[in-house]
Amino acid sequence: MLASYHVLYSGGRYNLVGIANEFSDYIVAVNIMQLYRDNIEVRTDLTDKPGVTQANHLGGVFSAGRRLNDWYVGGSLKTLYADIYNVKSNLATGLDVGVYRTVFQSTTLMKEKMLVDVALSANNLIRPTVRFSAEEEPAPLEYYATLIFSYSYISQLKIEDRLLTYDDVKLFLGSRYNPDRDYNMITAGIEYRYQKYFLRIGYNSRSAKKYTAGLGITSD
Repeated sequence: MLASYHVLYSGGRYNLVGIANEFSDYIVAVNIMQLYRDNIEVRTDLTDKPGVTQANHLGGVFSAGRRLNDWYVGGSLKTLYADIYNVKSNLATGLDVGVYRTVFQSTTLMKEKMLVDVALSANNLIRPTVRFSAEEEPAPLEYYATLIFSYSYISQLKIEDRLLTYDDVKLFLGSRYNPDRDYNMITAGIEYRYQKYFLRIGYNSRSAKKYTAGLGITSD
């Protein structure tokens, strides 16, 4: 179970509650989110005495996944509600689906391991449409494809000392496509791990900076 409370800009707050449960061959999760801001100043014209109002966004996601033979399949049913300046939206509902599979695997006993994984998903396959009075805004349909190449090499193994040292390299290649806007975003990244330490470099074709990099460490 996860619960968080974040204070944002000038009266803004973001709250999240989530719970997940794993069974023998499937997993389910529920998340509830709120983005809230109060004391928003409103006027009918420049000389009018200002009033205050609030904006409240609520979202919920129910997710489920299951393993079917060599495939992992999953989906998320999501809903969104907004209340801004006493104008309430409808309860917008949408659906995401995805599949994942390891397409190649090679292992050398106690020495090295190589994996190639493929993931495909469709976001907003059922498109949530938020309506305010006569205005409406449908969420965009987007397709994702990801290829993950993983390679692990055990460089030092001493059973008597319970010492295991290994190098781990992962390469990520991804594509995000929006058919409505003919929008395509290419992403790529590489991660090198030595024991608890990480080095990551990423690329995004639609980002202003294009490239990112970072260092990391785990606590385990």
